[in-house]
Amino acid sequence: MKCIEDNLIDLSQQINHNVTAGQPPIIVRAVRIISSTPQRNLSVNQLASQLNTSPNYFSAFFKKQMGVTFTQFKMLVKINAAIVLLESTNMSIAEIASYLNFNDQAYLSNQFKKIYLLFA
Repeated sequence: MKCIEDNLIDLSQQINHNVTAGQPPIIVRAVRIISSTPQRNLSVNQLASQLNTSPNYFSAFFKKQMGVTFTQFKMLVKINAAIVLLESTNMSIAEIASYLNFNDQAYLSNQFKKIYLLFA
């Protein structure tokens, strides 16, 4: 479990580092918005609107620049937030799942496994 956590945290840090290393401003802004509010169920349409661009353009551009889809990145941020909360608070997995707007703790666990398999 610790190895999985370390891999996910490393991947998240690499992605955040890549964003700050010469990425276009729209991508930097998008990542900051997503990363600062992992508990928010932000849609691609909502984010594209905040960034004054079309959802289709934003989605394709994000995938091209980041190497992962908007949805995958958003889930990675949520899983990373869950790991941080598990390590730094006394919140239960059920409380963390609720806080991060997962349907339940089983869904959080399934997404954790899916993200790990995707990026392992």
